[in-house]
Amino acid sequence: YKGVSLAELWLLKPETCSNFYSETALHKKSIYCPAHHVSTQAGIEKYKKIIIDNKLDSLVIDMKDDYGLLRYDTKDPVVLEKGYISRYHIDLDHFVSEFKKNNIYLIARIVVFKDKNLSNYKNGKYAVWDRTTNKPWIGTKGMEDVTNPETGEVIGQKMAYYDENWVDPYSPEVWDYNVRIAKELISRGFNEIQFDYIRFPTDGRNMSNAQFRWKDSGMDKESALLSFLAYARKHIDAPIGIDIYGANGWYRSGTRTGQDVEQLSEYVDVICPMFYPSHFEQNFLEYS
Repeated sequence: YKGVSLAELWLLKPETCSNFYSETALHKKSIYCPAHHVSTQAGIEKYKKIIIDNKLDSLVIDMKDDYGLLRYDTKDPVVLEKGYISRYHIDLDHFVSEFKKNNIYLIARIVVFKDKNLSNYKNGKYAVWDRTTNKPWIGTKGMEDVTNPETGEVIGQKMAYYDENWVDPYSPEVWDYNVRIAKELISRGFNEIQFDYIRFPTDGRNMSNAQFRWKDSGMDKESALLSFLAYARKHIDAPIGIDIYGANGWYRSGTRTGQDVEQLSEYVDVICPMFYPSHFEQNFLEYS
């Protein structure tokens, strides 16, 4: 007997797309822009010129960055309470109006579960927790040398950490916070939302110490991300994109990251696979 994987029935009709907003997002040609580059009129004009001169039509810009800092002047009371507006934020209404003069399609990048700001809220209410230290979890790299800055002499060692702070992907309140940001950005003129770091933490020798206190019985990592996207899809009236590991294309990474591309695709209109040199090691796919 030969079996069939139900997850791959889409291969029978790969041209079929059931996502409502996919046509809106199709064929966009974008450039990425850090928010502080367009905090002035000169910066806005610079990026408009790049887009027009190169026959592009859209812009991706950070609205919640890799540390969870907001890069726009939010008016949502819940986001104001839990979030932190960066000193390098933009005047959102002016920014949108300027790019709309040239009919440029605007995509808001929102870093979701890697969020240093939200992980510190109310003594780590939403943080991935360290079961051994009873503090918010941060991935460890191992011991590194401490040197005398004047002589360069090694005078000791200390623990090195990844520069990443994570919130619990199982938390509905974390989902709501990020969706509120997305809804406000759409209501104030953005055309599309791009969720990044829509995954669980993976780096740290102390991964086994990470505790997810918002996890319900029976939930796994894949279902946490699907639940977030189902919630987002229900509340966001616009195309939704996600940035995921490119390696999802040739092996199942869901058990580590929670990313199952076939299942995630049901809730989003754009998937951006990210590839890194480290994906292609010397013996990459070296099978007979």
